Amino acid sequence: MRLHIRLSRKMTFLCIIIALLLVFVTAAYSYTRTIPNPGVGGDRILIAVDGQEMQLQEALDLGLFGDYEGGVDVSQCKELSGGCGSKLTCPQNYIAVHIYGGCGRGQMEGSMKCCKLK
Repeated sequence: MRLHIRLSRKMTFLCIIIALLLVFVTAAYSYTRTIPNPGVGGDRILIAVDGQEMQLQEALDLGLFGDYEGGVDVSQCKELSGGCGSKLTCPQNYIAVHIYGGCGRGQMEGSMKCCKLK
């Protein structure tokens, strides 16, 4: 069994124009759509200082890090994990060195590795 479809030139051009319009509308929507904030973007890096969220540049401008030249003690690290939607925050005097996981795509929860500052 064969199915023959005959389109006139006018219909063919109309189908091509509709397909191109659909592609351009989809591309424009994808380009302008806001994605969920991962904390890092081209214009800012969000951090939490004593439980208060701010941009990294703000924290540097306020001198919240001082002249600290210690480093990270990788022998004293803690693994934190939480369910979907939970906000993970490193304890005081610890810094996040690795953030992985996340909800969706087969992963049940997000987790973070925090290491103590020297």
